[in-house]
Amino acid sequence: MREYPLIIINPKSTLANNVKQFFDVHKIKHIVNYKKENMGNIIKDNLKKGLDSFIICGGDGTVNHFINSYMVLPKKQRDSMKIGFIPCGKANDLSRALNISNDVKSAFNQILKRRIKSIDLIRVNNSYFITGGGLGLPTEIVEDVNRISSTKIGRQLNKRVKDAVYYISVIKKIILGYRGVGPIEIEDHYKGNKRLMLLSVQNQQFIGKRFKLAPDADNSDGLFEVCAIEKPGNIITNLLMIQNIIKGRHLRSANVFEMKGKSLLISTEKLEHFMGDGELLCYANTFKIDIVPHAIKVYY
Repeated sequence: MREYPLIIINPKSTLANNVKQFFDVHKIKHIVNYKKENMGNIIKDNLKKGLDSFIICGGDGTVNHFINSYMVLPKKQRDSMKIGFIPCGKANDLSRALNISNDVKSAFNQILKRRIKSIDLIRVNNSYFITGGGLGLPTEIVEDVNRISSTKIGRQLNKRVKDAVYYISVIKKIILGYRGVGPIEIEDHYKGNKRLMLLSVQNQQFIGKRFKLAPDADNSDGLFEVCAIEKPGNIITNLLMIQNIIKGRHLRSANVFEMKGKSLLISTEKLEHFMGDGELLCYANTFKIDIVPHAIKVYY
């Protein structure tokens, strides 16, 4: 019998039923888990059994739960592990960056080729993320989408519109008068006295599938990319900036600050939520950001 990596499915992810049905039909063993606090125990129990390959089936939030459980393991165990991802969330930013197919069978077969790439992680205070994150509009959009997803009608809507829910939420925020965040200071690099539309810290080019905040980002170059966008003055200029972000043209604006780095300190005037991988990771007014180069081996 062929030995497969351990497959973990988040049943609450948008397209989880499709993935579970595929493995059920092909009689491939899998674990169903939706509690992030259980993820660490699942990993440890299976490492004790000698399994060091895992496939995570869910959205970017599910991936984030795995990453943060993974990073508390001893380095020797982490170095032996290889991770694959089958996308079944809304945006699936990591899978898209790794060119993993959205088709379950194709994605699974791609993983079974066992091509391996080492990619970076980003640490913010005591948490980790793998795609992108930040302050301001991205955080408010996640909060808004989480509220929508907590209702039965919202969950049905998510299945219909999928990642477009993020774009819809952005437009709604802008039209209703999004106030922005800040002022924000990046120690030794940026000190603005204006409110920002957002501050992003990226490990890859985009978040929310379509928002290309860091067109030159590379998740294996040992650097993260920071983008701070001052809030435009009215609804029209706000909407134009959003369209420029989608096209990756916002960096041309004089109201945009961008840099690459390995470590920095971000400070805000008041307590703010920092979002990473679509999850609210920490609530503070000081955020220590570090790159963790080549921290995880992934199938792609």
